[in-house]
Amino acid sequence: MERSYEEYKDDVIGRIESVIDDMKSQPVLFIGTGLSIRYFDAPNWENLLRKMAEMDAIPRDYDYYDQTVGDEMAIAGEFADLFNDWAWTEGENGGRDHYPEEIFTSDAPPDIYLKHSVSELLRDLTPESTNSLEDKHEKEVELLNVIQPHAVITTNYDTFLEDFVFTEYETVIGQTLVREPFANIGEIYKVHGCVNNPAEIVLTDSDYRRFDATKPYLSAKLLTFFTEHPVLIVGYRPNDPNVKRILSDVNSVLSGTDRQANIFLVDWEKSIPDTGQFNQERLIDVGNGDQMVVNYIQANDFDWIFEAFSGGGEIKGINSKLLRKLMRHTYNIIVEEAPRREISVGTLESVVDDKQELLDILGIAPLDADSPPSVSETDDPSSIAEAGVPVGQLISDNEVDDLQDKLRVAVEIWDQYDVLIKQRPAVYTFYNQREDLDLDDDEIEFLFQTSLVNLIQGSEWLIRYDGDLDRLLTGLNQILDGQNIATLERNLLALGREEQLREIIETDEGSSSYSNAEVYAENCEFEPEERVKVYTGEIIRFDDHDYSVDELMSGNISVNNLLDEIISSLIENDDGDTRRALRKIEMLRVANSPLASE
Repeated sequence: MERSYEEYKDDVIGRIESVIDDMKSQPVLFIGTGLSIRYFDAPNWENLLRKMAEMDAIPRDYDYYDQTVGDEMAIAGEFADLFNDWAWTEGENGGRDHYPEEIFTSDAPPDIYLKHSVSELLRDLTPESTNSLEDKHEKEVELLNVIQPHAVITTNYDTFLEDFVFTEYETVIGQTLVREPFANIGEIYKVHGCVNNPAEIVLTDSDYRRFDATKPYLSAKLLTFFTEHPVLIVGYRPNDPNVKRILSDVNSVLSGTDRQANIFLVDWEKSIPDTGQFNQERLIDVGNGDQMVVNYIQANDFDWIFEAFSGGGEIKGINSKLLRKLMRHTYNIIVEEAPRREISVGTLESVVDDKQELLDILGIAPLDADSPPSVSETDDPSSIAEAGVPVGQLISDNEVDDLQDKLRVAVEIWDQYDVLIKQRPAVYTFYNQREDLDLDDDEIEFLFQTSLVNLIQGSEWLIRYDGDLDRLLTGLNQILDGQNIATLERNLLALGREEQLREIIETDEGSSSYSNAEVYAENCEFEPEERVKVYTGEIIRFDDHDYSVDELMSGNISVNNLLDEIISSLIENDDGDTRRALRKIEMLRVANSPLASE
């Protein structure tokens, strides 16, 4: 029966709201490549391989391999062999110069060169900020964030979700999930790996065989999400193998039912007529002769869908990182502490039997109560990042006239909730007003860590720190990943901290393609001006001018004035070339400070 698309949307929204109300839990999102294609023209699986076929490593057109090999995973396996041969070939016809020297070792996986190239391509395509998105897509991303899902599951390799949408969520990559004792809240599960760790990407036919061998353990962790939460599947086609795999697992544990009322699958269509026969359910073939019916949404824009899924309620006055800690500590107490300690049974029973008492103990207000202040009763909620919203959203340009007060509030929130600012423009504002800020060591530590997670070295704060420098530079594993580890490494190089660089080499972050810890460690014996040149080279290029590193180090050119110009430029236009100039000039700031000779 034909009806208007607006009527269809109203019916779909009603279904979503009903499921969320019945299940009384935050949604879980299962996100595929379609969103990355939509927002920044990322390639699909075939186009990714076609891009790789354009490189010198592949001697024939992609269509040859499509014709002779056929299966895309098998094509990726053959490409991995060809990339390996090319990478180990030196000279004009070889590819050795395309890769970092540290992956040319006997224990490096043979397919690392293809995966490194795939990762580089996706990193180049991923936008620097959401400002480059179309207006309607930027709105969708904002609404996607408002959902505040219990968890996000994705097969995407790129970092768009963790960089710009769910910035406070913890990223769990690949088989790390299998080793986790339980599935936590506020996490992004990248089940096929991530560009920040190319070696772990699931790409070739042999990768998928290994993945399938461990899939039962992985599926057991994820199935709870698909049975106890509303689920939104977006960025996949209904016949996508990844969708079929997960629904097959759900079907296997829900024997006797072929209908999942809590699962919604979005199918993007370029053009939607004003009236038509719009389906609200879709029969999915999950293999082995089994089928499953899920809710089906036809759409060419997603804002109304994301808005409907945000009806689970905002998690007010708290951030996902704090909830993760609460869940993990509770789990550890039950599993590790309770069996070894004397238990006050009466107290425990009173809490277990009285839900409200437990809520009171945890400081969780009733649903109809006003949200408690984030920091103190005297703070203005408009300036204290209520509901886990970073203070950085309030610090967006150099017109901020109460930056010292906002910094104080941000540090209080960081101290209570372990929340750093994750807006790079806010960091530039602090740099721009750095001379006017009266900073104590806690504020400096906060600014240093905030800079690192925003891919800024934070050297400006480092050289103003009067506390224990060893303490400042260690214990940063919780905030650093395979990409921003490089920001810390450059500081350690400028300071000549060989021991700490070698400690990084032994970590997961040290195995990232971004890490240069091994190279930097070998150069720590040199004088500061020579150490920094390992990264800066002989010149720093900014605004079509070349500045001699030697001239800058000697004081003939003002490093501080050049830093001011670079920051002003970044406030106007946050582009990659200017950020590189900032990284280099910050290294000179450290090398010229007393810290470099300690």
